Amino acid sequence: MKRILTVLIFALPAAGMAVEAVTMEALTGGRPWKLAWLAEGGEKLMVLDPGGQVRELLGGQGRLARPLVTADGGAVVVTKLKATAGDAGTAYDPEIVSVPWTGGVPRSLGSGAAVAVWPGSGEEPGAVYAFAALETSKRAALAGEPLVKFRMDKPEDREIVWSGRAAAVDNFQVSRDGTRAAGLFPWPQAGLADLKAQTWTPAGHGSWPSLAPDDSYAMLLLDGTKRRLRCYVPEVDPGWDLDLAELPTLAGGALNHPRWSNDAQILTFTGPWPEEGGGGEGRVQAMRLRKDLKAVEAVHVATVTTGAVESPDLWVANAGGVVTSLPQKPQVAAGGGKAGGWPVQTEGLVLGWERLGGKSDPVLRGMAFGGPGGVVNVSAGSAEFPAAVGGPVFDAVRVSGAWSLSCMVTERRSVPPMSVRLVTLRNEDGTDAAALYRVDGKLVLRVLTGGDGVPARVERFVLTAMFIEDDRPFTLVLTCRNKRLACYVDGQLMREFTTEAGRFGGWKAGRVVLGDERPYGGPWTGCMERVAVYSRELGQEEVEEAWKEASAMLTERTRPTRNLVKAKLVEWPALPATEPLEESANWLQASVWEIEQVFTGAVTDKRITRLHWAVLDGKPVPRPEVQEGQSMEFSIEPVADHPETGAAKVHNAVTGGEAPVWFDATVPGRHKPPFPAP
Repeated sequence: MKRILTVLIFALPAAGMAVEAVTMEALTGGRPWKLAWLAEGGEKLMVLDPGGQVRELLGGQGRLARPLVTADGGAVVVTKLKATAGDAGTAYDPEIVSVPWTGGVPRSLGSGAAVAVWPGSGEEPGAVYAFAALETSKRAALAGEPLVKFRMDKPEDREIVWSGRAAAVDNFQVSRDGTRAAGLFPWPQAGLADLKAQTWTPAGHGSWPSLAPDDSYAMLLLDGTKRRLRCYVPEVDPGWDLDLAELPTLAGGALNHPRWSNDAQILTFTGPWPEEGGGGEGRVQAMRLRKDLKAVEAVHVATVTTGAVESPDLWVANAGGVVTSLPQKPQVAAGGGKAGGWPVQTEGLVLGWERLGGKSDPVLRGMAFGGPGGVVNVSAGSAEFPAAVGGPVFDAVRVSGAWSLSCMVTERRSVPPMSVRLVTLRNEDGTDAAALYRVDGKLVLRVLTGGDGVPARVERFVLTAMFIEDDRPFTLVLTCRNKRLACYVDGQLMREFTTEAGRFGGWKAGRVVLGDERPYGGPWTGCMERVAVYSRELGQEEVEEAWKEASAMLTERTRPTRNLVKAKLVEWPALPATEPLEESANWLQASVWEIEQVFTGAVTDKRITRLHWAVLDGKPVPRPEVQEGQSMEFSIEPVADHPETGAAKVHNAVTGGEAPVWFDATVPGRHKPPFPAP
């Protein structure tokens, strides 16, 4: 269907200045432009150019994915997903096609899912980047591997440029020099990949990561509110936020599908959307950023249409010379860490996980969730490393006859009796090869020794008494070789033990788990980070060296500001239907409360918006039996102390107006019963 569009441009003014309406040509500096997007549930490919007419370029092919305007603007590359639903999820047999901009018969470019069109660099010709295969999944988010690239005139001649870790299809962009790529590895773990070194640098959790099409390696990431873009260069610039809530074209709604055009200052996106991200009138928009990417100069409503629109891609002519004012080709540390960082020792390292957002992240189970700085809160759940990460530990230890375990733990006081596993190396038959416990006020190790001709036995060692200081992290190192077991806390040797057997032949390929799925007694409250397993003994000097690095890191870390309050419930909206929640396994929810009493801390707000976990691991968090007008005690912390919440999905349907936002730090499912209504 053809229709004439209303085209408006709003320049974001300085304080007191009126909004100026200009044309799309003003936004692009008079250069030609072309815009492509998907409509009607992704089953129609739509295009628009300066002629001002929306055209359907491709339809009737089932669901499509990620339209890409080619580097010369002469065609659109798009993927036919060819989806088939099954018990294990939806399977895909994707095919990439190229459709001439003027219309015509699509040309097949072979199997796979296209994710980026690269213009080329120097003598290297341009290419299409695509995932060779897509994963079967029950989730709507598409992910695939390996990543290949090919020339459009030789689609059968393919080169693998990334493998070993799946990435999301929806937004994957390559730098101008072809060495870096931004994406989700997979959702929600955003990062910057070094395609030459085959490493990647985590950038946090969020959606729709987008990479500037110059060589600044600057990234944008849409946060959980869908009203703010987080901007940074991973491991180079800590970043800044672009708050888009006041854009006149959003009218207080949310945006979605942000993607950098081939011009380093111009992006496209869709909106405004309601809180849940669906329904309403969908519009494709464009905005131009200042050269330093720290402010919006103009925003443009490109389409006025009905129904949902998604995945826009904007091409601007003569964009190759446009660069941001940021440094070009900065040196980025590979693998998610700066030189001299953690882990200090790498020899014999079999498993090394620092924090969430890395390549070896554990899968969160139950009501475990990510905390500040990427720690894992396993107070009411557990976290299990993938088999490819945890499995090699067992064979390596069995062969070497030695092992070391290092971890950083942050606890809060718990009421005995209590017995909870902190770290477990679990054999394939379900027995424990080694398990570190918190038993009341002590740390206890149970380890399976013997095997390979020596009787197997489970030996138990009370490692040390540990006084729990709220929110103070401690580092524990256990190291064992030749029947000598040593325990270090914060770099200090606490005790040495002699094991009855010096072999570990009973360790069989299994799982490495943080937290306890079935704790005993009083609930334990704590977080885990910096978990490492070695297939060798660590010497005392090595342990001390590692503690020096950890201590330096902790001196720069601020403990959370905890406030215990009694508050009366004003409004707690119901969660939406199940279908919208399937977009993410974890959701925060907003509710409104009136502060009645402050027991600890310094809360001066009389009315607050409380952010709390409502869905974890795809399951609803038990809601306290509190009704409007009743009061309840809970702990709150400033949202600024919890930057991880910025990337989480948020259900905010409160109607009582704005109030200061606080994060409820109470462990999910552990709120005290409410006070009776007066």
